[in-house]
Amino acid sequence: MTAVDVLPWDAPREEWLQARRAGVGSSDIAILLGLSNWDSPFSLYHRKIGTLGEQDELERMRWGRKLEAVIAEEFAGRHPEFDVVRVGLCRNTERHYQQATPDRLLYEGASWDDFYREPLAALEVKTDESFDEWGPDGTDEIPVKYRAQVLWQADCLDLPGVHVAALLPGKRYREYYVAYDPLDAKVMREAAESFLDRIARNDPPSLDGSDATRRALKALHPALDDTEQQVPRSLAADWVAACKALRKAETRKDAAENRLRDRMGRAKYATTRDGHRVATRSVYAVKEHVRAASTTDKLVPAKEQP
Repeated sequence: MTAVDVLPWDAPREEWLQARRAGVGSSDIAILLGLSNWDSPFSLYHRKIGTLGEQDELERMRWGRKLEAVIAEEFAGRHPEFDVVRVGLCRNTERHYQQATPDRLLYEGASWDDFYREPLAALEVKTDESFDEWGPDGTDEIPVKYRAQVLWQADCLDLPGVHVAALLPGKRYREYYVAYDPLDAKVMREAAESFLDRIARNDPPSLDGSDATRRALKALHPALDDTEQQVPRSLAADWVAACKALRKAETRKDAAENRLRDRMGRAKYATTRDGHRVATRSVYAVKEHVRAASTTDKLVPAKEQP
């Protein structure tokens, strides 16, 4: 295995954070490739250089962490051929920037000399709130952001592939196997090296429109001074044009929604003639504290539905 242990899995959190800032981990690579729904290269850059703190743990992340041991135990029970071992932070011995923390390593079995055992694969555990991008049980069809993560682990640890044990909505347990792909690994290494080069040159990544970048900018400039800041005319023109286009689009959307509501009547779903669902109407009561209640009536586009 072309990787060495940097920290044990139960090392203090501050040691983990400090070690992770020194390289690119498997949770970072999806962000750098633009595949993350919760982070951006700009915010990751500022966390790596220390101008931003670590993200707060969301509730879904906390539950995912708590369920990791349970799901890994289920995988181990279904696969007695593997010795399932918890692992800490690993670093590639050739590419020192490349780090990975697989949830478990899989060995052939108990050995009289554990030090010289070579892992057969890694195990990554996932819990998800949606079936989106998850294929049938036993395939390699997993969400692309997770595919990047496990391929980075395989590349870092020189493994032939990674098993994925997933708990999906409705308590559906599924297993997948993603084989190592050298072409994907090359693309990811180049993205990581380009990102680290930016850090060395003090050159932040380009700004995008993501919520993560917006949160990062607010955190970088939390207070206000009673001053003025000149901005380029081109930027001002882009801002004014975008605001006008948004108002126009919102007016058009509101009119289309009312026409759609009129055609739907009491129906919950709006579908086209070929059966394609385009919208869902939801009506439910919302309690406000304990004194009153209101009704929410939403019409949600199909592509935005969970």
